[in-house]
Amino acid sequence: MKRLVVKGDSEVIIKQMTGQYQCLSERLVPLNEYAKEFEGAFMSVRYEHIPRTQNTVADSLASLGKTNDADYEVTLDVDVYPPIRRVTQLLRVPLRLFARAFSIAQSLVRLVFDRLPLLSVGGSPPPPPPLPTGPQTLLLVRHGQSMHNIASVAKYGDTGADASLFDAPLSPLGETQVAALAGHELLAKAELIISSPLTRAVQTLFGAFPPLSGAPPAPVELWPLVSEHLTDSCDIGTGAAELAKRFPTLHASTLPEVWWYTGGVQETAAGSRERYRECGFMEPELMFIGRVDAFVEKLRQRPESVIAIFGHSDFFNYLMERHCGVFDYWLENAELYSMELPRKPPAAPPPPESS
Repeated sequence: MKRLVVKGDSEVIIKQMTGQYQCLSERLVPLNEYAKEFEGAFMSVRYEHIPRTQNTVADSLASLGKTNDADYEVTLDVDVYPPIRRVTQLLRVPLRLFARAFSIAQSLVRLVFDRLPLLSVGGSPPPPPPLPTGPQTLLLVRHGQSMHNIASVAKYGDTGADASLFDAPLSPLGETQVAALAGHELLAKAELIISSPLTRAVQTLFGAFPPLSGAPPAPVELWPLVSEHLTDSCDIGTGAAELAKRFPTLHASTLPEVWWYTGGVQETAAGSRERYRECGFMEPELMFIGRVDAFVEKLRQRPESVIAIFGHSDFFNYLMERHCGVFDYWLENAELYSMELPRKPPAAPPPPESS
């Protein structure tokens, strides 16, 4: 049932229809009775008087009608003086057309909503489809050899004196190593590709999927969670704006400008490197472990079953030991290692029995 709002410029008729005045005119009694019958089709009917000066054309009434809270509205220009035949025509034809149009509109609305399964009448989105129950296959790919891997500081301590080792790129040997990943049959099955934003990992990603071989088989996303445990200058990244210039197809601009560990210090990418040179800093191991665990929880919320991950040695080692039951395994440069991640974490062991 809908509500009806009737607006007219005859105050007499408005008061007659609302019962304030009695309708005695022989010409208007049939019209009055017909209108009363029509009212029964609505949940409520409200009559409003509009002064004649506001009703010079029908469009004026239509414009005014938009200010009310009725569900549907029809404008009737009723004049009490013309013969009854003209008045009847003015009323019956528009009202019948309105009723017909209303019926057609209801049918169209039902048809549209029946064909839009993602919408609900209440306006709330439907619940997401359930996640698969089987384990996820993770294709771990460690980056190729980097310039930092062959630098003396990698063995004897990195103070950040060599600016070229910040976010160290692949070495010439590393570039050769990652080229061997191109066309790998397992990577071709990936439904999602995740990469650390560190340059050596992104370069490895591009080595596995070179531009000449076509686009990657799946969406590619940069996840700061996968970046390496920050212990050396090579683990301090490149700002998001500069990354977006180097790798425009990866949408790095969606990352925070400084996306690596800073110890809570708000600074620019250049400021982070300068601070490392001056006093050095490291990511606490407990925070790094928390990042690995957060990465796994985020993975488990993804619907994909086969996921390729381009990352780093320490990160993969902690991931394998803490969540996949693989202990003391360290990936070589440009190595691909396949393993399964349970969709749900294993149940905690029962507490020891008290003696």
